[in-house]
Amino acid sequence: MIGDQRHAAQPGQPGHHEAPETAGQSADAVSAFSLTALRGTPRYTYLVAAVAALGGMPFSYDIGVISGAENLLKSSFRLSSTTEELAVSAVLIGAVIGGIIGGRLADRFSRRRTLIALAILYGAGALLTAFSFDLVSFLAFRIITGVAVGASSMVVPAYIAEMSPARIRGGLVVLQQLAISGGILLSYALSFAFDSAGWGWRPMFGFAVLPALALAIGMLFMSYSPRWLGMNDRWDEAAAVLERIDPEHKEDELDLLRQDVAGTEGTSWRELLRPGLRGNSLLPTIYVGATLFVFVLPTIAFVDVVGRKKLFYRAGKQSADAEAAFQ
Repeated sequence: MIGDQRHAAQPGQPGHHEAPETAGQSADAVSAFSLTALRGTPRYTYLVAAVAALGGMPFSYDIGVISGAENLLKSSFRLSSTTEELAVSAVLIGAVIGGIIGGRLADRFSRRRTLIALAILYGAGALLTAFSFDLVSFLAFRIITGVAVGASSMVVPAYIAEMSPARIRGGLVVLQQLAISGGILLSYALSFAFDSAGWGWRPMFGFAVLPALALAIGMLFMSYSPRWLGMNDRWDEAAAVLERIDPEHKEDELDLLRQDVAGTEGTSWRELLRPGLRGNSLLPTIYVGATLFVFVLPTIAFVDVVGRKKLFYRAGKQSADAEAAFQ
């Protein structure tokens, strides 16, 4: 009698069933892919992102430093409530101007050259602010500084994104947010240190020249972005840059870049109003920025009527409700 013999079916044979992938296996695969992507990316790519991310520090440093200098400015220039508001918000006036012209400057002169120029402008504005001789000069120099702040907040993430491999692009762009957080922390710490030492408000603003100088010098050694080179029909140079930042996928990235540049030629502001918006995926972010800008206006109107605490609580609750609705 021939005994019953059972053999386990081999992969690929009839009767074999692959075990479903578990959540743990999926997480391990994602983790392994992420580590592989990080290790396989040239160091130059990280260097470029780190240097360019310094452009986020002026934005946050200026937000933080004015809070530390506000009382000192009030006594130094004998500010009224109205002029105090102007002194605090002057940099935002310049930032609006910078935000409007930043993209055009980056397209015309390159992201690299624009960041160098903005770093110089910001450094000059910081030094001039530190040596302001009256309120009018202070406001003028703060507006100049704001132009650099607003424009760099547009150009920095674009440059980092264009100089990053697609598989880790998101993480490298977030480096700008890290620099922003670091700038706020640095401004608070230095404001406390200078105030405690009795040095006044001038060194608080003057210190900002150091990150500006670091950004300007660092960008001198960085490459033009492949996208800008492609937009100017310098494809050989674009390929050479891609070879430095993502040699393994250079050809694929170059093909995608050619398609993207060809697809966005001739676009204008009318694209924002065209049904079924397509093209550059960054265009919808303008809607977000416009919404943020518009809804600041009712805040100005109601903050003293409703009360700061109550307005803060209501806004927080609505934000939490909206977040829960999207879950």
